[in-house]
Amino acid sequence: MSYGVQGIIFTAVVELIISFFFFKNQIKNSAYKKKLILIFFFVFFLEVFFKLMRGWMMGVIIELPYALLVLLPLANDKFEKDTFSYLATIYSIIVAVSLVSLVLVTLGMLTPIGTIENVDERLYQAGKNWIHYPMLLVCMPMVGLSETASLRFCGVFDEPGVIGTVGAFLLCGSGFKWNDWRTYVLIISGLLSFSLFFYVVIIGYWLIKSLIVKHNPAYLIGFAIVFALFYLCTKDNPNVKELVWERLEWDSETGTLAGDSRTSSNYYYEHMGMDEFLFGVKDLGLYGEYAFGESSYKTTIAEHGLIFFMMYIFYFLYIGYHSRIVRGSFILYSFVLLGCMYQRSGVYDALMMFLFIYFAKHQISLDNKKKISKNYGPSINNNSDI
Repeated sequence: MSYGVQGIIFTAVVELIISFFFFKNQIKNSAYKKKLILIFFFVFFLEVFFKLMRGWMMGVIIELPYALLVLLPLANDKFEKDTFSYLATIYSIIVAVSLVSLVLVTLGMLTPIGTIENVDERLYQAGKNWIHYPMLLVCMPMVGLSETASLRFCGVFDEPGVIGTVGAFLLCGSGFKWNDWRTYVLIISGLLSFSLFFYVVIIGYWLIKSLIVKHNPAYLIGFAIVFALFYLCTKDNPNVKELVWERLEWDSETGTLAGDSRTSSNYYYEHMGMDEFLFGVKDLGLYGEYAFGESSYKTTIAEHGLIFFMMYIFYFLYIGYHSRIVRGSFILYSFVLLGCMYQRSGVYDALMMFLFIYFAKHQISLDNKKKISKNYGPSINNNSDI
């Protein structure tokens, strides 16, 4: 074994031991956190075992440092709330500046700095490039990509889906605080990203919250009025019609929404046997040729196997079930979590795992008898309504 490999393993083990030393007091008195650790390592080492059985030693070595992610749900509430608040603020500031740039570009008051070329032709679509403005990227029209794709707001990121996914989770995790400027930045940027995930999650969130959590028709009526106004104002706009309303139509042939692009790869049907479906693909090189750059639950199944994926989902559902406060809160959490897993599983992604866990532990806006907190994160207590 090379010194580099030994160094990676040694670093991962040392970091894990040191981290547990700092968290030992919280773990010692909590049976729940001990169970979380056991579930996490069971899932983690289950996949390690699968990879070793297939001779993927390098894959095992690369994943060892990810064992540190077991510490995410062990942090105290104040740390989690502070972290979420800082994340929401920093993200909102960056996106707000990008929105200002977008307005200036639309008014013809801002000129491009240059272009950014895609150096990896396998990533997303070959030849996909971006026009670079200050704090703003605009996708350039290309063959095989709809011209309206350039109208989708992606801020400083390489695709609008990032804006839609992160924005939706920050909004759901905070409980849509209407007295917070960040809420409006997240809503505006999410709408302009024309992310199908953002639209579906926001609609589903308010339907579940109104009908199952709150049992208050006022929420549903208010949401229905806003939704109807938005539809009436945009239904005749050809760009919005193509980017939103046509994508929300049901496709009877595929059995899913017309805009669902997460189930189109043929790799999973033409090249995967039952053992690969359960435990992950054998030939990552062949998989990469067919599916590199895709983002969906199928990607996770192909790379890690169905067994790992189901256990991974169970880990977060267990956190959500344990953290539920009122009837319906677990349903709301499950809807958002599974929606994200469907299109961006976030396996070993520290940001997405933190958002999954934060939403599970602190999505406490579900009881209309709770107080309404004025701020995100730090000021929220476990009896507040966010």
